[in-house]
Amino acid sequence: MRQVVFSIAVTATLLAAADGWAAVPAVVAKPTPAPRMSLPPADTRFQDWITTLSRWNTPLQALLLRQGGVLQAVNTGVGTALAYSSRPTRDEGRVWAESWTQARTLQIEELKAEAARVSVDPPAPPPMLANEPSIQGMLGKLRNLAELVRRETTSNAALAQSTVERAGRAAAGDATAARGLDGDRQDLLIAMISSENIVLQGSAALLGEGDPTNDLAAASIAGNLAMISYLQLAKAGATTTDRTLLVREIRNQAGIMQGLANRIPLDMASTIAAAGASPSMAGTVVLARMKRTSDVFSESADVERRIAQALVEMANLLERGEAPSSQGVRMALSSAASLIQTRLSLVQRRQQIMAGDAP
Repeated sequence: MRQVVFSIAVTATLLAAADGWAAVPAVVAKPTPAPRMSLPPADTRFQDWITTLSRWNTPLQALLLRQGGVLQAVNTGVGTALAYSSRPTRDEGRVWAESWTQARTLQIEELKAEAARVSVDPPAPPPMLANEPSIQGMLGKLRNLAELVRRETTSNAALAQSTVERAGRAAAGDATAARGLDGDRQDLLIAMISSENIVLQGSAALLGEGDPTNDLAAASIAGNLAMISYLQLAKAGATTTDRTLLVREIRNQAGIMQGLANRIPLDMASTIAAAGASPSMAGTVVLARMKRTSDVFSESADVERRIAQALVEMANLLERGEAPSSQGVRMALSSAASLIQTRLSLVQRRQQIMAGDAP
């Protein structure tokens, strides 16, 4: 029971961040002030620790947000570099490349410096929770994820820098460099999606099994892994064996999404029932707001099923030999992208309900 109540408390305090993670690649919700909960006076240390945990997490979110911005800026610049590379004259491309390369290199250096500053050690819990195995397990996962954020940032900074240098050469007229940029663009997109999955894993570490928000985070991870498989398949040089394995992985991840979507209403009902049976939660404003989110979670479950179906349709087309850039595959991707926007609107609605801003 304690773990269920703890999960509810974390959900209420970190909802904007955790729910915002179930978003499109490289989109991380900006931190918002943590709402206070209606807990007994004896639990103020617990509430204070949850708030401190949220503050510790904020720089990590900010780092991932900055990382996504850097990768996106580099990706946009690659398109500009390719446009310059196709022009008959090179002077304009050289001028642009010099300015753009300097600006992006400065951004990348600032990103690496920010990664070196973030703390990877989450704040210690109050004595009453210090020996709880579930709390210790959660803190271990959060520490590992924070260290992973640092490593991924370093790796992605190196990818960004090498792409910047290649794009600069391409804009100045290097045809070999221009040909290599298509692969770089795929790698940048994969890096952005992988960064979001790190944040989603943080949601799972905080909330644990049986939480509907965790189900949504896990579904987003599965969808992102399917997209990574698609991007790997789309890269030049994929062999027939690679194609078969990657299509199978897309289908497998879609199946995981469907299973998680089916669990969401059940986990929401169990979470509310457990909260209602807890003296510290029964009759609170937080519990009343959670009940109001039940219908929204059901809508979210349906959206995840539909995204999974779009991925299955894409896998079927690829399995039949259609090119990753074919109209049918693009239509399936467009359908998934539209549903992701619906996912985001439902995230916002849950945030509004939990913050007390919904009508």
